[in-house]
Amino acid sequence: MAGHAAVKTLGLCLAVLAIASWVAVCDTPGATVDFGSDVDAVTVSWDSEPTEGVATEISVTVYALAHLTQDYDPARRRQVLSVRVVVRFDEAPSRSVFEGAMRTRQWGTDEGWFEEGWYEAVRESGAWMASIRLIPLRSMTHLAICERGYWVESAILALRFGVAPSFAAERSATGDSPPSVADAVPECTPSEPISCRTAIQRGNETGCRKLCALRSSLLDDNRIGTMTFALRRPEYEPEIFPEGLLDEAHILNLGFKRLRLSINNLDPPKIDWSKPETTVSSEHDHFVSALVSQGISMTYNLTFWDKEDAGGAASLPSPRFQGDDELERYLDFVRRIVDHFKGRISFYEVWNEPSIPDNIQTIRATDYLRLVREAVPVIREADSRAKVVVGGTHSLIDEASHEYLFRILRSDVMPLADVVSWHPMYGSSPEHDWHREYYDDYPNIVRSIKSTAWAHGFRGEFVADEIHWNTPDVPEPPWPTYSETESAKYYLRSTLTHLGLDVAVTQLLLPNKSRLLSALANLNTVMSGHVSIDMPATIDVDYGPIASCAFRYPNGDRILAVWTDGIARDADPGVPGTITIPGLNAGSVIGIDVLYGFEQELIFETSGGGTVIRDLLIKDYPILIRLSDASFGPGYRETVGDGFRRTGLQGTSSSSVPEDDKEESSEQTSKERD
Repeated sequence: MAGHAAVKTLGLCLAVLAIASWVAVCDTPGATVDFGSDVDAVTVSWDSEPTEGVATEISVTVYALAHLTQDYDPARRRQVLSVRVVVRFDEAPSRSVFEGAMRTRQWGTDEGWFEEGWYEAVRESGAWMASIRLIPLRSMTHLAICERGYWVESAILALRFGVAPSFAAERSATGDSPPSVADAVPECTPSEPISCRTAIQRGNETGCRKLCALRSSLLDDNRIGTMTFALRRPEYEPEIFPEGLLDEAHILNLGFKRLRLSINNLDPPKIDWSKPETTVSSEHDHFVSALVSQGISMTYNLTFWDKEDAGGAASLPSPRFQGDDELERYLDFVRRIVDHFKGRISFYEVWNEPSIPDNIQTIRATDYLRLVREAVPVIREADSRAKVVVGGTHSLIDEASHEYLFRILRSDVMPLADVVSWHPMYGSSPEHDWHREYYDDYPNIVRSIKSTAWAHGFRGEFVADEIHWNTPDVPEPPWPTYSETESAKYYLRSTLTHLGLDVAVTQLLLPNKSRLLSALANLNTVMSGHVSIDMPATIDVDYGPIASCAFRYPNGDRILAVWTDGIARDADPGVPGTITIPGLNAGSVIGIDVLYGFEQELIFETSGGGTVIRDLLIKDYPILIRLSDASFGPGYRETVGDGFRRTGLQGTSSSSVPEDDKEESSEQTSKERD
């Protein structure tokens, strides 16, 4: 193929890979595929025009890939290897786009060299150009792969045709409606000037720029996920499947990097008792594989309704697992599921909300611990690389759930587990009396969870699942409801609170909430590749309480998030404050408003060995401050881990956690960070 010029899409420089030869087998209904023998070209002739919005897949097998090109990907902030291929087709919808995924196999083994990923293509000279980015595993380098003679034996390239989303940033004539995330990402132009929706800094007349939300495949892990338990009946979850069809597009357009799922519906009234739970349909297989190919890490919840034996909810015992026979059937179910998804799903959660009382999912704490002890070796035997999630307790505001979780944390299963999870936030806020104390004390509850688990041998990750704040049109009694804007503010607060506490988070979404979804998509993009840190910063403001947390990025940037942590309202002009970061001299400071989707250069000073930002308008939702091109004084010190702080709340310390609980990351190691 002539014309190997590099192209750009979404602001990324796409490199070129020479392909030595093509050998392919393809049987695609409705299309004829011709392969060039000496050029990296594929010609696709459609019998009929592809239907917009319906994905059509073609699979080709490529052999003997060589001359891998290495370049730096600014979106991922790391070195990547690239391949570029060309697909030409006679007729396709004017708004079509294809995405490519490449799965590689090392010579003589089944272990892949690279992470898998889907990447959008751009049209150039009448053809669609796809760049597939291959992320080396185990820090394999260009030299190790190319110059030492390692070759890729084969790679399967899947081309997916469908509608190219348009990210129309225009708002309604009233200016009140943010863009719909369904109108997704590609047409968003980074640094495009827009009018400032609201002020970030008093007296700052610098123009604002649009904040571009990226799809999941273009993001590093942000430790933010969502969930679905309606794979058999996607119409039950319009918040995940807006069209009522089993389609991963909505999850990916929002930029989530993690997904908690189960083929079994975990809501007892919605269980389909006619469907077996030990087999997986091709439709569900495709859904999981498509998510894996786009870099989504999944946790499969191993809740079991014992359908073949019980036949219905009325026949299930409660509490569960009082006898050995039911336990053996559960272990067989676990073995089948893990074996089936081996290599695709990495995390398996032992049950959902075993702590909930008087329900067909209820398990007494002693029986749950036995269940974990029995299930862990079965999971690891089926997939030696699988990780085990325990806990999954219901709303933590319930004292019974709190006690149940701490029984798990103090037990002998802690060294067996890789992840501890719980369900903490079902509309909790300082607005309601019965939630206020819990909301205020929650960071300390999390620290108690972590310290207790560590004291009993746990060395894994913590995850807070199912956080959400309902709106009046989506009520969930007895939990309170909020306006969509207030709900979005609490989602943003809680997500950053958890990440600041060094806890991953899973959100339970709401349907048809464009402002909420746009805000979450923005945050998912900004948090790509972060590490939680405790950064020295002081916030001088005549208001309380004030919450803040900090993060570090592979390119050396730091982000400080700050907000007022009282009752959220639809409109909040903010209170002016001064932020000082001693020992860090920033070259540039950007304010980011993820709720309204814009960023602005801030006015700042570097004096006395630090950075000072005056007249920042601190609001009842997080404003993020990105500090770039920083240099550090000899006294600057930050630590990796819990960096969440809250000031101005009686009985709450402004400090985060004892230094012994965090990994030191002083300026002596800044070269590694920068």
